[in-house]
Amino acid sequence: MNTLKSIVTAVDFSACSDAALGQAIRIASWNTSAKAGVRAVHAIEPLMYDIAQPVLMFPVPSMNDLIGEADRRWKEDLAKWPELGEVQFSTVIGHPSAEIIHAATQNAAELICIGAHSTMDAARGVGAVGAGVARHAACDVLLVQARHIGPFRTIVACVDFSPTSLEAVESALRIAAQDSSQLHVVHAYREPWNHAAQTDDIARHMPDFAEKFRESVRASLEKFCSPLAHELKALRAIYHAIPDPSHARAIVRFAEAHSADLVVLGARGQSTLRQMVFGTTAEHVVREVRCSVLVIKPNVPEGSESNQPRAEIELLKPAF
Repeated sequence: MNTLKSIVTAVDFSACSDAALGQAIRIASWNTSAKAGVRAVHAIEPLMYDIAQPVLMFPVPSMNDLIGEADRRWKEDLAKWPELGEVQFSTVIGHPSAEIIHAATQNAAELICIGAHSTMDAARGVGAVGAGVARHAACDVLLVQARHIGPFRTIVACVDFSPTSLEAVESALRIAAQDSSQLHVVHAYREPWNHAAQTDDIARHMPDFAEKFRESVRASLEKFCSPLAHELKALRAIYHAIPDPSHARAIVRFAEAHSADLVVLGARGQSTLRQMVFGTTAEHVVREVRCSVLVIKPNVPEGSESNQPRAEIELLKPAF
C-alpha cells in the first residue's frame, strides 16, 4: 500500500463516497518516494429513452445539466477540503461500474477506492456499483463504509492458503503498520468429519481431538505466513483457526465479534476475471460484512476478461 503510484476513486457525493475519497487521499500519502496520483471519477448513467416535453410540467435535466451540477458540487467540496486540490476530477457518461474500471485501466491504477454503497442502497452491505467494480476490476478494490473516515483500527486478514491470500496478509500488514492497528489473521476451516458426527473411537480415545485439530490448523496458518513472520511479530498479529462449515459466515461473524473496521481478502481467480469473486467466499463476505473490505486481485493474464471492452462489462449485471 505504501508503494502505490495511481489510485482511482469513485465519486457520487454520498457519505460513503466522501469516506472513500478520504481514504484514497490518505493512502496516496503513504508512498515513501512520492504521493500516488489520485483521480476522482463521477459517472452519470445516460437516459436510455426520450420523454416528450408536453407530458411533463418541468423539463428533464439534460446530460449537460447533470455534468454542470457535478462540477458545482465538486467545487463546493474543494472549498471545504483543500486536499482535493491534488486530485484530478472528471465527469463521464456511461455505466458507472464500467466507467470506473475503464478509468482505472487508463490510469494504470493499482487500487480503486469506492463507497460501499450510495444513498439509494444504504441498507445493503455493498451496492450494485461497488459490487460490479469488486467483481470485474483487475486491480485491488477498497469498498469503504461511510463511518470509516480515518485509520482502520482493527483489521482482519483472511487466509485460504492460496498465493493471493498471502498477498492479502501483506496488504493488511502495510495498512496495520500505517494505522497502528490490531491485526487478526484468520482461517476458517471445515472439521474433518464434515457434518458427520465424530466416531465413538475418537470420542472415547481422544476427547480433545477437535481442539488438537484446531491447533494443528493454526500452526499451519502460522507456517503459511512465515514469509511475513518478522513483520507479523512486530505488529503482534493474532492467528485464529475457526471451525465452521461456511467459510464466509465464519469471517463475517468474526469481523462483527471483533468490531473490525476492515476485512482484507483475496479474490481467487480460476481462468477468467468473472470467476474471481462470483460464487466464492469473497463474494459472500463482500455482500454480508458490515465493515469496509479490501479485495486483493491475483495477476490476470493478457487476453483475459479484464481487458474486455466497456460495452461487454456493462452486460455483466452485478449479482450481489
